[in-house]
Amino acid sequence: MGFNVKNRNINSMSKFIGISIFLVPLVFSILAFRTYDNGAYTIGDTVEDFTLTNYDGSMISLSGYNNAKGLIIVFTGNQCPFDQAYESRLIDLDRKYRADGFILLAINPNDAGMSAVDNLEAIRARAQQKSFTFPFLFDESGSLRRKFGVVRSPHAFVLDGARKIVYSGAIDDSVTEPEKIRSRYVEEAIIALKEGKSIVKPLTKPVGCTVKADF
Repeated sequence: MGFNVKNRNINSMSKFIGISIFLVPLVFSILAFRTYDNGAYTIGDTVEDFTLTNYDGSMISLSGYNNAKGLIIVFTGNQCPFDQAYESRLIDLDRKYRADGFILLAINPNDAGMSAVDNLEAIRARAQQKSFTFPFLFDESGSLRRKFGVVRSPHAFVLDGARKIVYSGAIDDSVTEPEKIRSRYVEEAIIALKEGKSIVKPLTKPVGCTVKADF
């Protein structure tokens, strides 16, 4: 009898330890995710004013576009092939919708200390080489990438006239083959705003390179 009780106690303790080993990392991972997620903007949040250095040395503030009907904010780097694949498409978006009151701002989210090709000089060189028609801003402190929760680039956000986030995610659904695009997520969000309609797909998953930063 005593032997059986002892075995049951050992089995119960083993099960408890096994469950604990599984649950403890899970709980901590959930808490870590929630802590990070709670610090980042989500759909419907109003973006606070910010000021960053443009590639030409000028200072650009969100409040400088108070009369804009909306903004397209794209976090993009210099050397990532995913970012580079979208550069011409960003120029097209800017040219197509700027006259309608939609302003495009590109922001480099990478830490220059971890990526030498993403410092201000490299940003300036890239913007001039590609003849960007929009500001290319340097998030030197990393405050914007943390506020927006950006971990991959490119990551696009569309803001309405009240600076509320109405879309977050990929620019479209085909990185390397523009001719095969079926859904132009950013453009569809802009059109919906122009027509006063709700956005059918306000959230998609960004596809790209991991941001070079020690968050």
